[in-house]
Amino acid sequence: MSVVFLSLPDGVSIAVPPLLRCMTTYVLLEQEDWFEDDIRFLRKITHKGMNFIDIGANFGVYALSLARLIGEDGRGWAIEPARDTAGYLQQSLNHNGFSHVTLLQAAVSDHVGSG
Repeated sequence: MSVVFLSLPDGVSIAVPPLLRCMTTYVLLEQEDWFEDDIRFLRKITHKGMNFIDIGANFGVYALSLARLIGEDGRGWAIEPARDTAGYLQQSLNHNGFSHVTLLQAAVSDHVGSG
């Protein structure tokens, strides 16, 4: 699995595929941050010691930014079902030293099943 680490505005490094056809890689290279306003809102209201759950964490843009803000006094859970994407997120968690965040490779639904 090829990887490139990109920097988010808050100083966090995120592992992504080195492919411009990957939307996360493209957006982060082109805009130097995630494009949705809620990431900036969450960065303003999140503080040390808080907890979070990121369901559908993908590559971890939200989970990684929140992990830095909550610090080791907080706890985070990033839930991502896709094996490859979860692998990149795990690399990011390791690279940033975010041992206070648990990655769960699972899906969340309102019923039992498989996809």
